[in-house]
Amino acid sequence: MSFERRVTRQITVGKVPVGGGSPITVQSMTITKTADVEGTLQQIYALAAAGCDIVRCTCNETEAAEGLAQIVPRSPIPVIADIHHQYKMALAAMAAGVHGLRLNPGNIRRPEHIKAVAAEAKDRGLSIRIGVNGGSLDPALYEKHGGITPEAMVESAMKRRRSPPASAARRRGGCVDRVGPTPRRFPGWPAGRGAEFRAPGSARLRRRPNRQSAQNSPRHHH
Repeated sequence: MSFERRVTRQITVGKVPVGGGSPITVQSMTITKTADVEGTLQQIYALAAAGCDIVRCTCNETEAAEGLAQIVPRSPIPVIADIHHQYKMALAAMAAGVHGLRLNPGNIRRPEHIKAVAAEAKDRGLSIRIGVNGGSLDPALYEKHGGITPEAMVESAMKRRRSPPASAARRRGGCVDRVGPTPRRFPGWPAGRGAEFRAPGSARLRRRPNRQSAQNSPRHHH
């Protein structure tokens, strides 16, 4: 099964190009407490050795942000901060030097909080991935769609992307560049796209598609 690759605007995460005509990138996530600097770096190096291009680390507390400040300069690949509920952790992660953010629109909803994060990301030239999941779906969307459905999650992402603070940030130079739920959550995801392997002591890493597949497949970056 092959797919036509959707044309997108190219961005960079650190020095790694994403989107446009660039090769499909592989991103995975550490499973350590980010405050454990050495343990987290061990997993990052294992992932990089296995072929990972970008790594994501949780930033859910002040100690995690402090850990990121030590991890980022020692990481062999760009580091994305995964933000849970506190917009202040997004600001702290950016101050720590991360190369991008992953935000969940179901957790950070106040326009003033979104504006603060978007403005800081814009000033630093960072991209934000809007990543949704069913566990934090807006109750109003849950009610509208009758549960956790692909349509509800897509609407959650697009609603946040089109919010006035995010739209204004894009007009001023763009920072909200990646929108989309994790593909493996959707029923009917193409066979052969779900192969996974583990680097020693690491989180799961999606298999890198070969160059031929990359020319005919949608970007898989999650």
